[in-house]
Amino acid sequence: MTIKIQCKDEMVDISELKPHPKNPQKHSEEQVERLAKLFSYQGIRHPIVVSTLTNRIVAGHGRLEAAQLLGMEKFPVSWQEFNDEDHEYSFMVSDNAIQQTFAEMDLGKINVDIQEMDGINFDIDLLGIKDFVIEPMDKFEIPKEKELDENVETKNECPSCSYRW
Repeated sequence: MTIKIQCKDEMVDISELKPHPKNPQKHSEEQVERLAKLFSYQGIRHPIVVSTLTNRIVAGHGRLEAAQLLGMEKFPVSWQEFNDEDHEYSFMVSDNAIQQTFAEMDLGKINVDIQEMDGINFDIDLLGIKDFVIEPMDKFEIPKEKELDENVETKNECPSCSYRW
């Protein structure tokens, strides 16, 4: 199977970016502020996706709002081709829906990972998780490494973080 790459990246003036009028995803002020904080900490890691068919944003409306809040003049854009407006709309909705509908964030695993990291000293708000709290390690059942054997079938699973041993 051949997958066609349909994007081209470039820096674009924010004033030229047009939100899609049919975008169903709404971004709260709190989310936009958090995203702006993440941009300040991590930089920009995802471009805004704009359709070459309509010159409208199909992914990244919240990124645009955060960039505006920060007073940015330009933002990276990935220009993408769509067969028609139905195809464009389907992408715009599915881009958000697929992760919200089918994915689940394992907060227990994140909690354990953070506490196992050496020298962790960042603001946990920078994880982008609303109301995240680091729980004490004794709350989690974590098997000792010597008990693990990759050749043995997994029989146990931690109910908090889904770690298997």
